[in-house]
Amino acid sequence: MLKLEVTMSPLGEIMSEFDVAYSGNLTTAALDAYLAGLPVIVAFDDTELNFSPLRRCEGVSFVSNSEELTTALVDVNWSEGIKPIPREFFCLDSNLTKWKELLSL
Repeated sequence: MLKLEVTMSPLGEIMSEFDVAYSGNLTTAALDAYLAGLPVIVAFDDTELNFSPLRRCEGVSFVSNSEELTTALVDVNWSEGIKPIPREFFCLDSNLTKWKELLSL
């Protein structure tokens, strides 16, 4: 039996308690879960544009109905965590090169 839980607690406090994240398409919570190493399932209306930063990412499934959700849950690789590369999503230049360039410093 699948145990599901809905919570309003901050993600940083609860992320380690879960094996998979299920998220809406228009929230960055899916990205937070992905960067924490969780497999992510995103509810997605396939008649709309997909603006998710997680499209084409390994370990992320987009579902638009209950059958696709069932398949995604069955296909989740429970034994291996996701190994995301944060620099694929963020500019992590500690020298702030682009900011200095923008501000003419």
